[in-house]
Order: sequence, then C-alpha cells, then structure tokens
Amino acid sequence: MSLLIEKRKMVTGLKSSLGQILLLAAASEVFARVAPFFMQKVIYVAIISADRKPYTS
Repeated sequence: MSLLIEKRKMVTGLKSSLGQILLLAAASEVFARVAPFFMQKVIYVAIISADRKPYTS
C-alpha cells in the first residue's frame, strides 16, 4: 500500500493536466454544438443575397 502512495506522490501536475484536458474537451463540445448553427446562418445569407428577381422585358 505504501508503494502506491509513493508512486502517487511522484506524479506531478496530474490535476492541472486533467483540468486542461477537461477544459479542451468542453470547448470542443461547445464548438461542435454551435458550428452547425453558424453554417446554417452562412448558407441562409448566401441564398438570400443570391436571390434576384428575373428580368422581365
């Protein structure tokens, strides 16, 4: 049991590394959920700007 405690003390920066991983995972999740809405907005703006009435003579 004391060997496990000694090995645990040898690992430094574990909490900060796990914190960074969780932060990056959360940021990636937010981006993955929001990106389709931005793409939809861009497509709608492109369709509206390209919508021209046909010329009549």
